[in-house]
Amino acid sequence: MALVGLTTSADANIALRYTLLSIAGGILGGGEFVGGRVSPIGAVIGAITLALAGSFLSFLRLNPDFQIGAQGVILILVLALRLLINSKGTRA
Repeated sequence: MALVGLTTSADANIALRYTLLSIAGGILGGGEFVGGRVSPIGAVIGAITLALAGSFLSFLRLNPDFQIGAQGVILILVLALRLLINSKGTRA
């Protein structure tokens, strides 16, 4: 809604890139796909991490289409690391 207010237009495709950022920010901040509790600070830190990654990829002059894919790869890597850490903690 804030984006619509800033751009003064209501195009359905205006925020496609922000969908990944909003969901991934919560996941990177400690959330799970199956539900649970997420701290607001963790979600903000996750969103800032992805925004900084996007800025860094823009600085490297990477195609914007590949930037979204690279952010998805970052999300997959973080989830894989979290899975490995949780599985090692369960064994101990």
